[in-house]
Amino acid sequence: MHLHMERTSYTILQIAVILLLLVLSCLGLEDCGRRPPLPRVIGGDEAIPHSWPWQARIILQDENGTWNHKCGASLIHPEWIVTAAHCLAFHPDPRIYGVILGDHDWAENEPSEQCFEVSQLYVNRFYQTISGYGHDIALIKLSRPAILNKDVNLVCLPKQNNRVAIGKMCYLTGWGVSKPGSSEKTPKLQQARLPTVNYSTCWIGNSFFQPIDDETMLCAGFGEGKTISGCNGDSGGPLVCEEDGKFVLRGAVSWGIPGCPGGRHYSVFARVSSFVKWIEDHIKNSDIY
Repeated sequence: MHLHMERTSYTILQIAVILLLLVLSCLGLEDCGRRPPLPRVIGGDEAIPHSWPWQARIILQDENGTWNHKCGASLIHPEWIVTAAHCLAFHPDPRIYGVILGDHDWAENEPSEQCFEVSQLYVNRFYQTISGYGHDIALIKLSRPAILNKDVNLVCLPKQNNRVAIGKMCYLTGWGVSKPGSSEKTPKLQQARLPTVNYSTCWIGNSFFQPIDDETMLCAGFGEGKTISGCNGDSGGPLVCEEDGKFVLRGAVSWGIPGCPGGRHYSVFARVSSFVKWIEDHIKNSDIY
C-alpha cells in the first residue's frame, strides 16, 4: 500500500511537471529571445519582416481621434511590454494609447498584427529627477494576453544587476528617423548593430547635453564618425544582445544628441538589468494596485 501511494504520488508529480511545461510552452516563456533563423537606426537597414518578434509599437490618439506612432517597446510577457518613461510620463492616461505587435510596415495592414488597448501603465517614480533622464523606464499592461507565434514572441529579461559586457555587439530596432536632421519617420522597421561602450567614453561624448548615470543608463555606438544611432521614434524600443543563443533585453532607447548626429556621440538606453525587480514586482502585484 505504501509503495502504491509513493508510485501514485510520483505519477501525479510527473503529470504536474508535464502540464507546467505545456503551459510554459503555450506562453512561450521557456522560449523567450528566440527568433526565426534569418541573416543578420540611422545608418542601419530595413529589418527582415518579423525577425524581431518582440518588437512592439505604441500608438497615441490625438485630440482629433487620429492614432499616430509614438514609441517602440518590447514584449516581455504575454500581457506586458517595456518602454521608456518619457513615452508615457506626460500623457499618463491608458485610454489614449494602443499597442500593436507583429507589425513591420505601419503603413500597411498586415495579417500578422495583433492590436491591443492598454489596461494599465506604470512610469518609474524616479524618472526625470535633477539627475536628468535617469530611471527612464515604464511598463504597459495589455488589455488581453498576446497570442505567441512565429511573428510575436517574448524577449528574455536579464537577471537583476547583471551587466552586459563592454564592447558587446547588440541590436537596436525601431521605426525612427532614418536620416540625420530629418523629422520623417520610416514606416518599415529598421535595425542597426551597435557595440556597448563604457561609462567614461559615453560621458565624454554625451555629458555636455545630459548627465550620464551609470547605474540606470547604458550607452552604445561607434564614436568613429559613423551615423548609426537611435533616433526620435525609436524611443522606448529594444536594444537586445544575443547571449547563450537567446536575445536578452539590455536597453530601452532613452535619449541621444538632438538631430541624431552619431559621430562621437552615443545612443543612451535605460539599463534594463537595473530594473528587473521593479518590473517583476509590478507584474506580480498589478491586480492589487
